[in-house]
Amino acid sequence: MEMTQDELGTKLGVDGQTIARYEKGVTQISGPADRLVRVQVIRHFIPEEKLRQLLQQAEDAVERDSFDNDLPARFRENHGEWEEVCHT
Repeated sequence: MEMTQDELGTKLGVDGQTIARYEKGVTQISGPADRLVRVQVIRHFIPEEKLRQLLQQAEDAVERDSFDNDLPARFRENHGEWEEVCHT
């Protein structure tokens, strides 16, 4: 993602050596750090306009859900697109 280990570590709240241990498989990435890495990957590879559209879709779904029912919005990736999952 064109970042040094120290730069990624700063974004995750760890030091560069921790990132090196993740990369070497010496240390397992914790759940929260794993999620933050995934966010960084999404931000790096998804064009800015597409990212804005996805965020708007998520906000719209959350707003609809807050008025329609008490269930949280749920999404899944489908061939590079996010779609809302029906509640059961």
